[in-house]
Amino acid sequence: MALHRIGSTATITDLSNTDKASVICNDAYEAVRDAVLEDFDWKCASYRKVLAQNATAPAFGFDYQYDLPTNPWCLVVRESYPETYYEIEGRLLLNDFDNTDEDFYIRYTKRVTDPTELTFLCAKAIAWRLAAEVCYAVVQTASLQKTIFDEYRLILDEAMRSNQQFDSGTDERQNSSTNGGNAEWINAGR
Repeated sequence: MALHRIGSTATITDLSNTDKASVICNDAYEAVRDAVLEDFDWKCASYRKVLAQNATAPAFGFDYQYDLPTNPWCLVVRESYPETYYEIEGRLLLNDFDNTDEDFYIRYTKRVTDPTELTFLCAKAIAWRLAAEVCYAVVQTASLQKTIFDEYRLILDEAMRSNQQFDSGTDERQNSSTNGGNAEWINAGR
């Protein structure tokens, strides 16, 4: 898909192909895939895990540290529970939460290595981003590269709208007594 987006007629039918376009795409794919997964909170790559406290405390600044998950691999932490301030250093999450009495959970974006786990929009975003990354090397057109990267950004906007469909959230009508009685206004827009 990526090569077709830049106007190339080359087709990758086998990952072991040795033609220029195949080699360039294969070299860039894993880094591009991970970058796309990091750029957006994709529901297809969301994962939750309880973290075990590391036996070694940080040298300073925080009281505790936790190893980030490796199975599945944690690309980026999206949130923690209980909510607490944390920083990521290397493959460690540092904070002041002691999990002696309560588990410490994170929701994170995992590395997705099986393309069948990706949503259509996520796969489309990867294709556009890959096209932007390989464009200049394959067709030597910087202006096309910028246009393709702009299209990738539009796909992320589309994904944001699509992801909202998967979030049940709180029904605004149930909160009408706590949100200033806006039930009529909310219902008028439905």
